[in-house]
Amino acid sequence: MDSESGPQSALPLSAGAAARGAALPRRERTRLATTDEIKAAAHDLLAPSPDGGDLSLRAVARQVGMTPSAIYRYFESREDLLEALARDAFDSVSATLAAAVEADTSAGSVDRAVAVAHAYRRWCLEHPADFGLIFRTDRPDTRASEAWRAHLLEFYRVPFEVLLRDMAAGEVAITPGAATPAVRADVLEAARLVAQDAEVMPEMVSLLVSLWASVHGFVCLELFGHVGLLMEDADAAFDQHVRAALVAVRRTG
Repeated sequence: MDSESGPQSALPLSAGAAARGAALPRRERTRLATTDEIKAAAHDLLAPSPDGGDLSLRAVARQVGMTPSAIYRYFESREDLLEALARDAFDSVSATLAAAVEADTSAGSVDRAVAVAHAYRRWCLEHPADFGLIFRTDRPDTRASEAWRAHLLEFYRVPFEVLLRDMAAGEVAITPGAATPAVRADVLEAARLVAQDAEVMPEMVSLLVSLWASVHGFVCLELFGHVGLLMEDADAAFDQHVRAALVAVRRTG
């Protein structure tokens, strides 16, 4: 089974991945390159059908000029390949969110949060196949694995860091002890690692989930064509939606 994340045609090769390949023996570099080629071919075949459609290992093998049996040396099954692509997609969107924060370090707290939301929306609209891979539901229960959860938590790291900054600046109000759904212990532990010395309360994670659900929900409506049927200017509608969600949690006095 291939457990490494690598580049695909719509996702850029990271400097870390390139350095990792350069440090490997020739045989391993060849295997890594072939694995990336397989994933790139599969990604291209997925483009018309983000949910996985009728993608088969045989079709992928034909695309890269490989015998169907040879591809099993790299991926144990179709599902294994789809999960590898999904992990790559998660890495891509996580990098996009991080870049949005780093693009303007002087931005105010609201503008910083809005920039992250816009970056997420743009990524989803530009990478519908990758969006479908992350959120597809027709899969076995493989996403409870430690490897998958690591990608999931990395995805939420940037929005959580933005929330931490705003709390430290006294711009977001959270009431300790307020009624909140239970947060998984491992998620709280991961959040505390991100926060370092800052206090992390379950209410903070719950607020993040609520805010992100609002952002993600709008994006889903747009991807499925609803926003375009209702709004003249989707960009302006999304911006207004995000800012309204942020107003609800900002300290006013």
